[in-house]
Amino acid sequence: MINTSEFWKREVLEIEERSKDRNNIDIVFYGSSSIRMWSTLSNDFENYKVLNHGFGGSKIKDAIYYYDRLVKPYVPRLVVTYTGSNDIQPKYRFTRPGRRVYRRFKKLFKKHMETIGSPMIYILVTPSVNRFSCINQIKLANKLIKNFALKHEQLYVLDVTNEFLIDGKPNEELFVGDGLHMNQDGYQIWIDAIKPMVDDLLG
Repeated sequence: MINTSEFWKREVLEIEERSKDRNNIDIVFYGSSSIRMWSTLSNDFENYKVLNHGFGGSKIKDAIYYYDRLVKPYVPRLVVTYTGSNDIQPKYRFTRPGRRVYRRFKKLFKKHMETIGSPMIYILVTPSVNRFSCINQIKLANKLIKNFALKHEQLYVLDVTNEFLIDGKPNEELFVGDGLHMNQDGYQIWIDAIKPMVDDLLG
């Protein structure tokens, strides 16, 4: 069977090369392209030593597969992750992707706790223009993960769903042309919500 996670091998190698001399890391930002495309990340969290280890259009299984290479070696005090959006797409809407995201996320969090054990902030799947047809599955995944977090003191969830909606639909002004990835206004919502959590957890 082909391991589809190998598709990201070259990009992962580039990330490793970029970060090979980094140590004493406060935060690893980890996940898919919404993390990778966060170009202002270092400046946004200038008081902390951070790494941007987002890659491609990865799914949660890919985040699990590369965790030992992109997170574990840096022993961060905190992990902030956004992954799962690519697991919920219109072509998957008949396969209960919301529950799949939940099951896979539990595996990712378990791996994190067994290896590093530091706090993790999980950004719940953001409703986008491109994926709005899957909003019910997005809501299901987010609800299940929020309930899961209530039982785990090292897991914190960030829910900015309402900030991305206008009259119940995604605010198009927060996204670039593809309707999936955020523009700087969208990232600013993340920044404003994450910073207080980071300051509280890391002091």
